[in-house]
Amino acid sequence: IENNGTKNQVVIGHIRMNTGTPEWVKVPTTQTDHISSCSADATDLQVEISDNINRKAIAVWSCDNNVYKLEYDGSNWDSAQTQLNSGNSHTPRVAISSTGTAFIVWIEGNDLNYQYYNGSNWQSTASLYNGSGVNYPAITTNTNGYYACAFLDSSGTISGSIFDTSSWTTPAVAVTLANAGYPRLTMNNNINNNAVITVRGNGGAGNLVYKSHWTGAAWENPILQFHTAPNMNYPYIGIDDSGNATLIWADGSNGTVSNCRFFYTQANSTTCTFEALNNNLDHNVTISRVTMDNSGNIHAIWQQNDGVGGNEAIFMATYNSSWSIPATFADKISPDGGHAINPQIDVSGNGTYGAAVWIQEDSSGNYQVFLSRF
Repeated sequence: IENNGTKNQVVIGHIRMNTGTPEWVKVPTTQTDHISSCSADATDLQVEISDNINRKAIAVWSCDNNVYKLEYDGSNWDSAQTQLNSGNSHTPRVAISSTGTAFIVWIEGNDLNYQYYNGSNWQSTASLYNGSGVNYPAITTNTNGYYACAFLDSSGTISGSIFDTSSWTTPAVAVTLANAGYPRLTMNNNINNNAVITVRGNGGAGNLVYKSHWTGAAWENPILQFHTAPNMNYPYIGIDDSGNATLIWADGSNGTVSNCRFFYTQANSTTCTFEALNNNLDHNVTISRVTMDNSGNIHAIWQQNDGVGGNEAIFMATYNSSWSIPATFADKISPDGGHAINPQIDVSGNGTYGAAVWIQEDSSGNYQVFLSRF
């Protein structure tokens, strides 16, 4: 999202790998080269791309109390945005399976609504849940066309639902916590009936991170993953094809980034291996993200004060049989200069390609998008 001089608009830069060579599909050239047409500021942007040969992509966002989408069909982006709703809507989220299907969910009034793409056509809008206070929707999928959706329900707890390629299960309570935050979701490609929700909430001892997984019939009782530092934030989760998962969070009490690896398909798995990823570099950690390839290799990224010039910087740790972590503040992946914020990271299933992106302040005080490929 970039300000065009009047309003915040959605801008897309799209790169794909063509026989191993990076190829730009869409390159913004000016501030007016945006895909949205909002009379108010655009927010809630999310872009997803499928991992099949067609490389379908969908961008969703909200503005003017409406939600919009724009699609890439493998060759071209739509020429104009499509409105999905009739007003009073926000927080769209999208997921695309390599089977060619897709879901978009959003909040519309007191409803959690969705549209389903069956591989050929978009179906009519339907409601997955109705209740005052519904918020924070999240959706994910696997390569077999199963989907999982989680959200904050009207009772203030986190509920979840599974789509089994034909219908959604009735949403059921997955995590009961005070002040529950945004749920994070992941699914395994080889175990269709398992999905994992992680969430930060107040369990009576400060903000802690919990998880709950779908057993195939119900959501298990949430399992406390860490309980010695009651000031946890920004949980995120990644998973590989064997069901190994890694959970990352920022420990606000001492400035560390902590990691927990566990085998989530075991319903009685109440313990895991905890590891600090930033060598106890004692400065505030904010946003953290993690991704895994199909072989279980891990790439974790986070935003942290650089401890030198007072700027925010981006750091990364990787796992391949053992962790390689930053030893000093100099081991950042963002260049020296202004604040670097809002990191994101992803890696291909086979681990061949990966990319990290973030926003960083330039010498003129403007924020630019930075890309690092590995």
